[in-house]
Amino acid sequence: TSGETLYVYYGNLKANTKSNGTTVFEFFDEFDDLSKWSGSEWVTSNGVAYPTAISDLVSLYQFTTSYATEMRIKGYRSSTGASGYYLFGNAIKTTESIVLDGQLDESFWKNAEYLEIAEGTHLSTAGWYMQWGDTSNVYTDKSTAIVKFAHNGTDLYIGVASNDSSVCQWLPGWECDGLFIFMTYKDVIPDPGDRLEIQNWYANVQEGASAIMVIKPNVPTGAVEGASYEPPGTVSHTETNGPDAGYSLETVIHTDMFGYTDGDTVKLALTIWDIDYASFDAYDEHVSDFRPLWWGTQWADKNFEKYYLYRDVILSDLTVGVEQDIPAAAVENFSLEQNYPNPFNPTTTIKYNLPKSTTVRIEVFNILGSKVATLVNEKHSAGVHSMVWNGKDDSGNSVGSGVYFYKISTPEFSQTKKMLLMK
Repeated sequence: TSGETLYVYYGNLKANTKSNGTTVFEFFDEFDDLSKWSGSEWVTSNGVAYPTAISDLVSLYQFTTSYATEMRIKGYRSSTGASGYYLFGNAIKTTESIVLDGQLDESFWKNAEYLEIAEGTHLSTAGWYMQWGDTSNVYTDKSTAIVKFAHNGTDLYIGVASNDSSVCQWLPGWECDGLFIFMTYKDVIPDPGDRLEIQNWYANVQEGASAIMVIKPNVPTGAVEGASYEPPGTVSHTETNGPDAGYSLETVIHTDMFGYTDGDTVKLALTIWDIDYASFDAYDEHVSDFRPLWWGTQWADKNFEKYYLYRDVILSDLTVGVEQDIPAAAVENFSLEQNYPNPFNPTTTIKYNLPKSTTVRIEVFNILGSKVATLVNEKHSAGVHSMVWNGKDDSGNSVGSGVYFYKISTPEFSQTKKMLLMK
């Protein structure tokens, strides 16, 4: 609307103006055919391409040709509160110290802003599939990783929770399940040979091994720490134990050693690698596969990648993450989605869809029908919403392993689903 500030973020977005003057924002999948986009629909300024339909709205998010030579827009947030798909991150502020055990059980993780990295999600940038030319291969273990951000001063905390059911390394190569980060010094975008590589991933191929930190020598000594957690049911680097129950990671980056101060915007790119059925006891060229999915670009290599850029993680003053909602126009019916990961330990995400603004109540019950926790009890706008349950009751006590039920109630709709907490 006139006078409204529209902050636009990178990726894929098209704005169509209807005859009544309203603007509808339409998104398309990263894996869609780009040939349907006509060059006449885009205006380029300082290396940033954006649709002409919104080119006269103020305050585009600023990038320069130092960060990208070409990009498309994906996501927006307006000054009036309307939002699309966020592709930057607010690291929420906390004074709580982290215990590096990979479990994401500190209280601040519950409120942290997050990204959902998985095939088809609009909160990750893109990905590709290794075995696309092998007609005998099917990508069956489509795992989801939730990536969260928090900070204590200049210490940036990055948490990952994945529901991966095959945790391993790619036997023919070096790729591993886990997190791959490209870090930057403040105001410096490194050349490909100077990239600051940080991995918290399953590079130790010993059966049952935890993730290890693999850090490039040009990263400042002592600037990064990390740990992993394998819940009961996960035995890495083997398929003889049955499907794994996922994993979680905690990584701490001491950003002051890269020149950042509290309140700065840290530039980084991250990739979640999903390696499946590639352990020594299971590798089969027609069955084993891997899929990297990333936030930013996979290699942060301006000489190799057409869409070369880092993402922004703000060391913010927020203590609760910005809710990452899909516009209401995309939601037609009430629904409650299955939690993920499931089974889970210690946290799980619950999504729910609202076609209209309404009062929402979400509660958790044990198998006896007794209420354990009230997670939401307030009015929400229309759209797709999500929240994270940390496995604690209303008194702040951790609940035991077992089956739980979560229920959404509105004046117009109610639905209940089952989830399993495994410790």
